[in-house]
Amino acid sequence: MLLSRGLAYPTYYWTLFADLRSHLTATVVQALRSVGIHAVDVTNTGFDVP
Repeated sequence: MLLSRGLAYPTYYWTLFADLRSHLTATVVQALRSVGIHAVDVTNTGFDVP
């Protein structure tokens, strides 16, 4: 769910099943095309603390 919303970075381990890795990758690609993956990332711009 987080990957499909562009809210998480995918991490793949060598032992992850290939079919699962393919499914996760397809989900990330779809998120990239539809919502702009990591659209609310403020790593480089910062944020306000109330």
